[in-house]
Amino acid sequence: EKMSKSTGNFLTLSDAIEKYSADGMRLALADAGDSVEDANFVDKTADGAVLRLYNWIDFVTDVANKKPQIALKDGPVDERLIDRVFEHEMRRAVKLTDAAYSKLMFKDAMKEGFYILQGVLNKYREICGSEGMNAKLVDRFIEVQTLLICPICPHIAEEVWEITGKKGFAVSTPFPEILEYDPVLIESSEFLAETVRDVRLKLKDRLQPKKGKAPADI
Repeated sequence: EKMSKSTGNFLTLSDAIEKYSADGMRLALADAGDSVEDANFVDKTADGAVLRLYNWIDFVTDVANKKPQIALKDGPVDERLIDRVFEHEMRRAVKLTDAAYSKLMFKDAMKEGFYILQGVLNKYREICGSEGMNAKLVDRFIEVQTLLICPICPHIAEEVWEITGKKGFAVSTPFPEILEYDPVLIESSEFLAETVRDVRLKLKDRLQPKKGKAPADI
């Protein structure tokens, strides 16, 4: 819907910052559209941006304080297949986000460098489970994620920099190094994850008692 004073569906800059915070608003505006597209500011997107940024700060704080709910383990970075996949997914995010920033495609930059990358972290954390995520990889992820969103969310970036005890400022830190990633490794892991998910769903359906029937033996 078109913004208009007559309909009252508009926000002044000060009202927007008061409601969504500076970085929440910047993230929502980056997501509003690129190039010659009509910008489409969505309240729901802004609300979601604030929540995601809050959850990111919360995660970093828990890691820094070594909270028990964040399972971490020491060891070589490439010890497990999931560790190698996680590393290459980070590399992919850095390369695609850099390409988007170079073209001033801020929506794509946030899609690859924040939304999808956060999903990568959630998947890695879920698969590792109680065994724990690799501590070195998590530290690297925090640094990479922070630097990728720094141009859009500088205040959040500096807060993470302070929480993790890094020297200097995030805005003065060079962009993460562009490294080649293995697309076959990533695609193979995605295929494996989908297969496991399908098997679990089919097994759950197989074990689900049918109406008027006892569970079948397997």
